[in-house]
Amino acid sequence: MNKLFKLLKPHRWRLVLALAYSALAAGFTALAALILQPIMDDLFQSYNKSAAGFKFGKFLHKFLDLSNPVVIPLLVLGVFLGKALFTFLSNYSMRALAQRIIKELREEFFSLLLHSPLPFHDRMHSGSISSKFFYEVDVLERSLSDGVIRMIRESLTVFALMVVIIVNNPGFFLIALAILPLAAVPVVVFGKKVKTLGERRQRSVGEISRRITEVLSNIRIVKTFAAEDYEEEKFKHVNERNFRDNIKFVKVWTLSSPFIEFVGGFVAAVLIYISARLIRQGIMTPGQFTTFIASVFYMYTPIRRLSGANNLLQEGGAALERIEEIMKEARKYRTLGGTYRPEKLRGEIEFRDVHFSYNGKKEVLKGINFLISPGETVALVGSSGVGKTTITQLILGFYEPQEGKVLIDGVEVSRYDLKWLRTQIGVVTQDILLFNETVAENIAYGSGNLPMEKILKAARVAHVHEFISELPRGYNTVLDEKGFNFSLGQRQRLSIARAIVKDPKILILDEATSSLDADSERKIQEALSRIVKGRTTIIIAHRLSTVKMAHRILVLHDGKIVEEGTHEELLKLGGIYSRLYSTQMEA
Repeated sequence: MNKLFKLLKPHRWRLVLALAYSALAAGFTALAALILQPIMDDLFQSYNKSAAGFKFGKFLHKFLDLSNPVVIPLLVLGVFLGKALFTFLSNYSMRALAQRIIKELREEFFSLLLHSPLPFHDRMHSGSISSKFFYEVDVLERSLSDGVIRMIRESLTVFALMVVIIVNNPGFFLIALAILPLAAVPVVVFGKKVKTLGERRQRSVGEISRRITEVLSNIRIVKTFAAEDYEEEKFKHVNERNFRDNIKFVKVWTLSSPFIEFVGGFVAAVLIYISARLIRQGIMTPGQFTTFIASVFYMYTPIRRLSGANNLLQEGGAALERIEEIMKEARKYRTLGGTYRPEKLRGEIEFRDVHFSYNGKKEVLKGINFLISPGETVALVGSSGVGKTTITQLILGFYEPQEGKVLIDGVEVSRYDLKWLRTQIGVVTQDILLFNETVAENIAYGSGNLPMEKILKAARVAHVHEFISELPRGYNTVLDEKGFNFSLGQRQRLSIARAIVKDPKILILDEATSSLDADSERKIQEALSRIVKGRTTIIIAHRLSTVKMAHRILVLHDGKIVEEGTHEELLKLGGIYSRLYSTQMEA
């Protein structure tokens, strides 16, 4: 719960304003109980006027003529108007503050996720992150907007009413003080139970989110293997666990209020019995009795609400802890890269005895050495899992090698401002990622506000301009999610246009033509032969026909470079490359 109030600390002045409104609302609630005293004492004249305690009617007589029949009704109206006004202001100011805090927290959370290096994202499941970003933040928002304001206002109301009870009849307050704490015991007991069950429920919600994210991300694979029934059973199992956790939580949550209500009723009944005897003995006046009973009943509602507020705060505290777990984990990862930004990039790439492992155990790269000159085109060839894509990820600075150096223009990649460096590198991967935006915005993605002329030029080079021009809205056509209203080949050519629109000095083509038919591949290869001129280019392709344009071919096997040369040289060598090429030609 302390963590929730730490969130509020930077907004202390807004909180102070909300507290002031809440204090005024509580004060008017106390006045609503206190004003009953002169009304009842005037109705019942036969009482002991020497009874102990504060006589509110006597106090008012100094300033107002209570014999005027209009005065008391106007006072009652003013009290309830003030109570309504300041209750509104306290609710609004606190909820507005909660929305501001949640806005800032979401932005901080998203920024942290966005700027965290890839090793963090490799470790954390996207479903778990999504659950915390949406569900946990929603729970926290309710806790701040409802839980905190209720806890503050209702606590102040209880305090104000306690003051009324004390000044109303000090002797009777001591009796009440011995009994009223009974109402607080269930609040503490239920609060702890709600927090424990809330944490369990949140974990099962995270598991549901993880399952849904995983299945939807791989829906084509699920359908390809006819695994719908299998995935449905797995989801039912996770969902059943969440259902059981929810039922337990709901049981405790819904039991807390009526149980506290019963305890409050028991306490009120005891106090009414005692106060009735004191009136008969002349120790209390009827007005004091009425004010006391009104105070107790007014107090009953905030005490009951305090139970709900406590439950919300416990939930919110647990939700904040889970959000901070992710944020703390993200901060553990060192931000890769430095500050180096040369005026111009030549495009020389060098690997010096590079060793790399994703998990710190099995090495993917084992002593890789090569030098690519500016403007040279080099192809990386080998079976899946030999480290071809890993090499490109080290060039982009997504990871750092455990041993050796990766250099661009003689400077280690780790010294570069990586955001700047990546603007100098165009990448086309086998995983095509397009956004639910216009065709023009997808081509210009990550390159700022590009003039339309550059977008059109890139589209023509990628052989996608004619297709786009035939669309009803041309370059203003909005793509479906992931671009599924385009064919796979069209999407791949759009991604090629995106890679070359910023005129990069280094170009990485990772299976850039893997999804194209023979005619489209031929067109793209013709375009690529023009695109690669003057750029340092790395080509990764299983289709060896694509790598023929390379000046050199590096053949990888078991994390090492085992062959190097031109297409013709490697065929004459009769090694791994020659066998791969022969196999493809026979196919």
